[in-house]
Formats: sequence, C-alpha cells, structure tokens
Amino acid sequence: MRLEAVFHGRVQGVGFRWTACKFAARRGVRGWVMNMPDGTVRLVAEGEPDQVRGLLADLKRAFAGYVSRCEYNESEHEQGLGPFDVRFHR
Repeated sequence: MRLEAVFHGRVQGVGFRWTACKFAARRGVRGWVMNMPDGTVRLVAEGEPDQVRGLLADLKRAFAGYVSRCEYNESEHEQGLGPFDVRFHR
C-alpha cells in the first residue's frame, strides 16, 4: 500500500520528520518525509496496510497539538521506495 500525506499546522521545527523516521523504522515502512516551502510536511510511505496506517496514526497522535489538518490518499500502487528517510526541498 502507498500513502501520500500532507500535514498542515505548526509541523516544521518540532521534530516531525525525525520522529516520522523513528516511527517508520519501528513499523518497517519505506518512504520519505520532507518540509515544504509553504510550511507543510509531505510524507510518502509504502508497506503493508496496517503498517502504513499505523504510521499515520502514530504521527497524528504524537503531534496532535501541532497538526491542524492532514490530507492523505491511499493507493495500492507501490514504486519500491527505499528505507524511510528525510528529504530536503531544493
């Protein structure tokens, strides 16, 4: 399963990306997370549905006071992403 999510709110500068990496590693999820110029954080994750949905739930719970909104799409299409990491916007 593939999940593409955008987190809105005060999500930059609060350890969101590094926490996402930690949670993803615990769940065996592949993908990446990146701060965007508009102040949001974008996440792309692939794995078993329960792993990926669990990662999303972990992040929503851990950053409940910072995330004002989360938009996401799920699909069955996977692109074979590597180990979960932080990407940097160019």
